[in-house]
Amino acid sequence: MLILKKRVFGVELIKSNRGGIMIKTNLTLPQISLIAMTRVVLGGGIALLFSDRLSESQRKAAGWALFLTGAATTIPLMKMVLNKRC
Repeated sequence: MLILKKRVFGVELIKSNRGGIMIKTNLTLPQISLIAMTRVVLGGGIALLFSDRLSESQRKAAGWALFLTGAATTIPLMKMVLNKRC
């Protein structure tokens, strides 16, 4: 149940009966998939950094490459999501 729904600086704010404030954002399925893939790459890099399956140099190289790729692709996606707010 909604208590308050208003626009502030072009952003729609929705206050729920539980006291929280939500910001509505519309994303397409390909955009959501891209965000999910970057999370997987970032998580895979972190997992490789903590695993013992590969040699230490291979593990560090692959882990850091995946981690940095995931982190670097997060920034433009975050900007996209923040700019698409209704």
